[in-house]
Amino acid sequence: MIFLTVGSELPFSRLTTAVDGWAALHKDQRVFGQIGKCDNGDKLPTTIEYSQLLAPEVYSKNLEDCSVMVAHAGMGSIISALTIGKPIVIMPRREMFHETRNDHQVGTAQKFASRPSVFVANDETEISSAMDAALIFSKEKSQITEPVSEFADEEFLKKLRSFIKGT
Repeated sequence: MIFLTVGSELPFSRLTTAVDGWAALHKDQRVFGQIGKCDNGDKLPTTIEYSQLLAPEVYSKNLEDCSVMVAHAGMGSIISALTIGKPIVIMPRREMFHETRNDHQVGTAQKFASRPSVFVANDETEISSAMDAALIFSKEKSQITEPVSEFADEEFLKKLRSFIKGT
């Protein structure tokens, strides 16, 4: 199963519509989306299964069960995928489309693009190829990277403590 999440604050119609379009061409792939609080102006998916919001335990279960996560380029989604070792496709929200206050997610996507399990779609035209690449990655078990720890590396913490103490 592919798990789409757009975060809990705002819908992300460009991403949801692009994933829904991809799913229409890949009927063999189950896609479930958490698409955010939609209003009358938001286009709802016609192919994928979805819920506007998920309880935390349901969200966690979907993340655990998925082969690939697709999300906005939010740190919570990226860290969630990395800590359980799931490949993730990210597409940044853009200020020019009034999806966010500024383009901070563009920088986040650029920063994580070099990680082997992170696939960046800069816009909806790149979703299909990014999702295809992430699915191939998820099927080649030898490529799956170890999950990152949810805690900072001890050496980093020692250096940070030293910096704070001025020693």
